[in-house]
Amino acid sequence: MESLEEDLTCSVCYSLFSDPRVLPCSHTFCKGCLENVLQVSVNFSIWRPLRTPLKCPHCRNMVELPPTGVEALPTNVSLRAIIEKFQRDDQSKPPSCQEHPKQPLNVYCLQDRQLICGVCLTIGRHRGHAIDDLQAAFMKEQEAPGTLVEQLTDKRWAEVSLLAEKLEQQKAGCENLIRQDKESVVLYFEKIKRTLAQKEREFLAALDDAGAKLSSEYDPLLETLKDMKEEQLELMSYSAAVEEEDSPLLFLEKVHIFRERVAALSKAPLPVVKPLYIYPRAGEYLKHKWSGITLGNLENTHIPKYRINSINCSVLWSSVYSVAWAPDSDKILYTLGKQLVIKPLQPSAKVLQWKAHDGVILKVDWNSVNDLILSGGEDCKYKVWDSYGHLLYCSASHDYPITSVAWAPDGELFAVGSFNTLRLCDKTGWSYALEKPNTGSIFNIAWSVDGTQVAGACGNGHVIFAHVIEQRWSWKNFEIILTKRRTMQVRNVQNDAVDVLEFRDRVIKASLSFGHLVVTTSLQCYVYSAKNWNTPLIFDLKEGTVSLILQAERHFLLVDGAGIYLFSYEGRLISAPKFPGMRTDILNAQTVSLSNDTIAIRDKADEKVIFLIDALSGKPLGDGKPLVHKMEVMEVALDQCGIPNERKIALIDKNRDLYLTCVRRFGREPPINKIGTMVHSMAWNDTANILCGIQDNHFTVWCYPNTEFVDKDLLPKTMCMKDASEFSRNPQVLNYVGNQVAIRRADGSLVYSCVSPYPAILHEYVTASRWDDALRLCRFAKDQTLWACLAAMAIASKELTTAEIAYAAIGEIDKVQYINSIKELPSKESSLAYMMLFSGNVQEAEGILLQAGLIYQAIQVHINLYNWDRALELAVKYKTHVDTVLAYRQKYLEDFAKKETNKRFLQYSEGVEVDWEKIQAKIDMEIAKEREKAASSSAVRSSMSSHR
Repeated sequence: MESLEEDLTCSVCYSLFSDPRVLPCSHTFCKGCLENVLQVSVNFSIWRPLRTPLKCPHCRNMVELPPTGVEALPTNVSLRAIIEKFQRDDQSKPPSCQEHPKQPLNVYCLQDRQLICGVCLTIGRHRGHAIDDLQAAFMKEQEAPGTLVEQLTDKRWAEVSLLAEKLEQQKAGCENLIRQDKESVVLYFEKIKRTLAQKEREFLAALDDAGAKLSSEYDPLLETLKDMKEEQLELMSYSAAVEEEDSPLLFLEKVHIFRERVAALSKAPLPVVKPLYIYPRAGEYLKHKWSGITLGNLENTHIPKYRINSINCSVLWSSVYSVAWAPDSDKILYTLGKQLVIKPLQPSAKVLQWKAHDGVILKVDWNSVNDLILSGGEDCKYKVWDSYGHLLYCSASHDYPITSVAWAPDGELFAVGSFNTLRLCDKTGWSYALEKPNTGSIFNIAWSVDGTQVAGACGNGHVIFAHVIEQRWSWKNFEIILTKRRTMQVRNVQNDAVDVLEFRDRVIKASLSFGHLVVTTSLQCYVYSAKNWNTPLIFDLKEGTVSLILQAERHFLLVDGAGIYLFSYEGRLISAPKFPGMRTDILNAQTVSLSNDTIAIRDKADEKVIFLIDALSGKPLGDGKPLVHKMEVMEVALDQCGIPNERKIALIDKNRDLYLTCVRRFGREPPINKIGTMVHSMAWNDTANILCGIQDNHFTVWCYPNTEFVDKDLLPKTMCMKDASEFSRNPQVLNYVGNQVAIRRADGSLVYSCVSPYPAILHEYVTASRWDDALRLCRFAKDQTLWACLAAMAIASKELTTAEIAYAAIGEIDKVQYINSIKELPSKESSLAYMMLFSGNVQEAEGILLQAGLIYQAIQVHINLYNWDRALELAVKYKTHVDTVLAYRQKYLEDFAKKETNKRFLQYSEGVEVDWEKIQAKIDMEIAKEREKAASSSAVRSSMSSHR
C-alpha cells in the first residue's frame, strides 16, 4: 500500500478526490475529471443514442453511461469518508482500538454505532459500513445544551423541591419505625437466647446423667478387673519370696498357700462385657426432632431421656463400607449410605457430598491417572464420576448388588464384581467382557501392577484369577488382536494375510501407529515394522511395568515407574526428559503428547501449566518457561507435521474451550487463541496439520487451524461441520488417520467417519510449494472451504499471486486489492512488512522496516494508520522526516478545521519549517533509494547464483 496521500489522489488531476464517482469497471475518479473525459469521448465516438460512451482512464475499457451521464454514477462513500477524515482532526487523542492495538479510534461507524480505527474500516470487519466523523457529530449536537436548559422551568424546580421535602418526612417516619423494630428484634432474640441457653444446660445435664449411668455400668467391672490385676502382680512378687525361703518347712507351707491363691485367681470368672449404646444420639435427635420445632414452641420442647442398652456391635454406628484416597493424597473419598463424600484433609476446606445411588453404596475406587471415581451399590448399578461429582456414566441395573469395583493401574480399564459376575469395562463405562463364574458374590477386586491380571475375593471362600486378553489395535489396513497372554495375531484386511507374533513374557502394553507396532512385556520391548512382521527389534527394559506408549513418525515414548524415555524405531535411546515435580504414575494419553520434535506434558500439581520439552535433547524448549493457560487444562495434542518452528499445540481446558498456540517462542509470548467451544474430544491428522473434534453436537474439522494466526476472519470458512447425533452421547475421537476418523461411541461401538481427502492433498501440495497443482485442485473441487484454506496458506507462505487468486475465488475483493498493492512495493522488506499488517501485526511490520533501514516507510505506516505519536517518536529517534510528520499532521488538522493541542507536536512545530516541495522531494528520494537498494540486492543474488 502506497502512502495515504497517493491512495487519495485522482489519477487524472493528481489532486485529492473531489466528489469521487465509481465507474462500472470499479475504478474511481473525480466527478469533474470524468465530465471532462466524457466530453472528449463524445466528440470522437459514435454510440447508441440512449447510452453515453466513456473510456476508463485507468484500464482503457469502454463503458456505457446512462443518459444523465456522470451524475448517475454511484458515489464512492467509503473513499469520501476517508478523505473527510484525512481533512479533519479531533481535539483530543482518541482511544486505541482493542482489535488493533495502538490504532486510534477516530471514525464512527453508523451501522454498528461504535468508534472504529482505520484498519477496521479498510480490511477489518467494518469494511463497507456507513461512517461519520467525530467533528460532524459534534457540530450537529452543539445547539442541544441550550434547548435542554430551556426545558428546566421554575415550576419544575418547585415540584421537585416539594417532592423532596415529602420524601424527607416519609424517610424520617420510616426510620423511626425501623428503630422501633430493631428494639423489638433485640428483645425477641434476647428471649430466644435465654431459652436456648436454658435448653442447652438441660441437654448437657441429661448427657451428664447418661454419663453417670454409663459409669455405674462400667466402673464396677473396671474395679473388679483392677483387683484381679493387683492380685496377679502380688502373686508374682510372692513367688520370688517363696523361692528365697531356705527352711523346708516354711517353703512347703508357702508353696501350698501360693498354689491355692493361683488356683483361686485362675478360676475367678471374668466380667461379662456387653456392648452398650446411647439412645437417642444427640446429632440425629436434633436433626430429626428439633429441626421442625417452631420458635413459639421452643420453651415447651422436651429434652430427651437417654437410655443405655446393650446391642450387637454391628449397628452401633452408620456404616462406611469403602474408602479411597485422592490421586494427590490430599482428600479422602468414602461412602455414607447412599451418599459419596469427598473430604479434604485441610481443616478449612469445603466437603463435597452428593447422592450417588438409590441404594447403599458398597464400594468405591479413585484412579490416580485419569482422576475418575468409580462406585457401585445395592441399587445394582455401577457409575463413573469425575472429581467434581459430575456423573459421566451410569450402567443398566444388574440382577444383584454391585459388591466390588476396581480401577486398573493405568486408568484405561476397570473391573466390576457382583453375585456370580465379573465384568471388564472401559474407562468411559461400556463393557468389554462379562464372565459368570460360580463364586458367589465377589467382595474385593485387586489388579496386578502391570494391569494385565485381576484377582477377586469370593463369597464361597475361593479366590478367582483372570487375565485380560483379546485387546485390539488397528491402523490403516492392519488389525492386531491379543489372542493369548503371550500371543498376538496380525491380520491384513486387504489380502486376509495373517501373521502370529509370539513373546517370551506376557504382553503389558502395545501401540500401533505410523507403520510400527510397539509391544512391551514385563522385561522387554519389541518394535515391529508393518513391512516386515518376522524380524522385530528387541531391547531390554529397565522397569518392566510400562504404563503408556505414545508414537510419532520418527520415534516413540515409553512411560514407566522410573521415568520417561524416548526411543527411535531402531531401538536407540534418544533422550530421557525430566521436568519439575515429575510423577510418571499419573500420566496418560490426554495429558502427554508427542511429535517429531516436541514433547508436551501437563503438570499435575498445577493443571494450568504445560511443560514443553525438546524431544531430541530432553531439555525444556527455549528459555525453559512452561506454557501457562488461564484455566485448568484437560487435554493436550501436538500437530504431527511441518517444521519445528511452526509446531502448534491444541488444548482443551476445564470449560471445554479449544485453544491453539505456537510451541516455539521468538522473543515474545505466543498468543493462545480460542478456535472452538464445547469441544469434548480432539485429534490431529497423522499426515497433515488438520484438526478434528467433537464440538457440542457437531463433528468439526479445522482444515487449516493456522488460519487463526494468518487471517482470523477467514477461520470459519476453513472449517467443515456435520451433525454428530449419529455418534450418540459423549463420543470419543480415537485417531485421525488418512481421511478416516475413528470414533468410539458411548456404548463401546467403533464407528468411522470419512473426511474429504482434498484438504490433506492441498496440505501436501503447499508443503512441496506446488502452487499450480494447489490451484488446479481447488478449481477441480469447486469448494469454498478449500479456496479459503489455500488463501490462508498462501499468505502464510508469502505467495501473493496464489493468495490473490484464492481470495478472489471466495469474494474477498478488498483483500485482493490490498495484495495487489503489496505486489507493487519496490522491496522485499516492504512487502514483508505489509504482509504483517495484513495479519494485524503492526509492531512486527514496524520492526521489519526498521531492521531493513527503511525508516521513512516505518514512519509512513503510522501516518497512514493515524498513529501520530508513534510516527513523531520514530522521526525524532532517527532524526529524519520530522517535517514530514508535522506536515501530514498539519494537513490533517487543516482538513478537519482543528487546532493542534498535542504538546509534543506544538514543541517541534516551533523549530521545524514545513515545506511541501522539500518534503515531496525527500519522499521521492526515499522511494528511489529503496528501489535502488532492492535492485542491487537482486543483482547480488543473481551474481551469487551464477557463480554457483
